[in-house]
Amino acid sequence: MCSSDLLLHRPQGGKGKLWALAAPAGPEASWVGLAAVGGSVLAQLNGFISRLVRSDASAAAQENVYATVWETTTLAASKSGKVLLVGELKNASTELAQVQSAAPQVAVVMTAMQKGGRDVIMLAALQNALAAVQAALLSKKPLVLALLTAGTQRTSAVDVIRPTHAGLFGLARTARAEEGFGASSVDGSGDLVSLATSHALATAGSEPEVAVRGDKQLVPRLARLRVANSGSAPEGASTQLVTGGTAGLGLLTARWLAQTGAAQAVVLVSRSGVLASDMASDVEQLQQSGAQWLGARGDMSQVVDGRHIVAQVRQSQLPRLRGLVHAAGVLADGMLAKQDHESLSKSFAAKVGGYTSLHGLLSASELHTVVLFSSVTAMLGGGGQANYSAANAFMDALAGYRRALAENRMRFELDRKSTRLNSSHLCNLV
Repeated sequence: MCSSDLLLHRPQGGKGKLWALAAPAGPEASWVGLAAVGGSVLAQLNGFISRLVRSDASAAAQENVYATVWETTTLAASKSGKVLLVGELKNASTELAQVQSAAPQVAVVMTAMQKGGRDVIMLAALQNALAAVQAALLSKKPLVLALLTAGTQRTSAVDVIRPTHAGLFGLARTARAEEGFGASSVDGSGDLVSLATSHALATAGSEPEVAVRGDKQLVPRLARLRVANSGSAPEGASTQLVTGGTAGLGLLTARWLAQTGAAQAVVLVSRSGVLASDMASDVEQLQQSGAQWLGARGDMSQVVDGRHIVAQVRQSQLPRLRGLVHAAGVLADGMLAKQDHESLSKSFAAKVGGYTSLHGLLSASELHTVVLFSSVTAMLGGGGQANYSAANAFMDALAGYRRALAENRMRFELDRKSTRLNSSHLCNLV
């Protein structure tokens, strides 16, 4: 995608509703504009071009693949201000009421840092953070939120993370994207209140995210990702299970798996169990690929449905199940002020609940590959999609967590083997 011309205009007045306008501007180009309700144009994108990436352009496309890397930084000089701590869930409503009455400069949301016999439930902590954002939006005085998490971001190959509350990063990103609101995220361990307060007051505008690892502070940056061969294909014929597989990205991925020979059979799972009528060409190509395919109806976030579908696959005449593609997702859009537990639950059920259910049903030794679909909203936030951004931010962290487990397992196997090898053998192995 590219554009030849981008114009931004200073808005007149305060906040208000926007109209999004789009019109053709050529064979492949479009004109896109944002306008206030009164008609004044705020932004216009001339010559916006979107093209499919052809298979012969894959090498060039790989040059534009990016990943998040964390770089060491020096934060601004320490600052102090009036701070409100939002901690345990049982006291959260009382504390949030003080956002307007006490008029703090910074509200530090610590729910995800709670310690005890068990972790704070994922959605409960996220809903508490959402309530803090909503209270801050109603505050008459400028306020910066600092959302604390405990080791949710994988900043290096040796980082051992806990992705449970990574969704708070997605929530903060949407607050910034949707409202231009001061919401920062600080990830680490121990007492982070002083650092989070100073960071929120001094640099939250320019560096809204920071990870604390020991005595180092790190900030995220986008860097080109060197795309390498991910490894060998599974031995023998294999079946891939694709959630959200009867439409959209799930169906496109299933078609690609079948056409390239990456899978000899695909199982297309969705809540409706009906192939998308507007993707007839893709369905036809899948059917003509020579691969076997099976449609299955069920909600993979429900263990009963998942158990039934997995048993159906294992009892069928299909090749051995060796891969999972989790492309299921549910949109429940709404502006931040309108988001609630129900909208959070809908997005998390499809993304997080679906994977958790399958992870419990499929043994690690059974799967050769696991592909988790995320969204750009996880990285950039998305207006009206705080719930979806949070769910996908969790999926990103979960992928990093699962990758770390696999890498550590490989290191363990290497260490175990090396005890039986002499130094020359070890050099050859490395």
